[in-house]
Amino acid sequence: MTCPERALYYALRDIYSQYRKGIITKSKGEELKLKAMRQFDLDNQAISSAIKILHKHAEFWKSIEKASSRYRLERTLENADAFLEAVYKVPIKAQDLEREGGNQWSQ
Repeated sequence: MTCPERALYYALRDIYSQYRKGIITKSKGEELKLKAMRQFDLDNQAISSAIKILHKHAEFWKSIEKASSRYRLERTLENADAFLEAVYKVPIKAQDLEREGGNQWSQ
């Protein structure tokens, strides 16, 4: 059972218990139930968003590790460019280097 499911279960159990004891009316119970269901949906959406973000972070670090491993094994300009692309997510093109006057490190 997920955390939002558990929270919903306890909320509904508490609402039903209060209704059975006469503490709240049926309409108040229905209102509380709707509120609990909305919170359940919000909690599930928050968890889904967090999982998506975690997956994106994992892919980001995976691409950096892959590029850095390639550069460690073979120290070439292409592998260095691939590493920068993995880190900054901006492709480095030969035309960009030529426009800027070439690569200062290769001169």
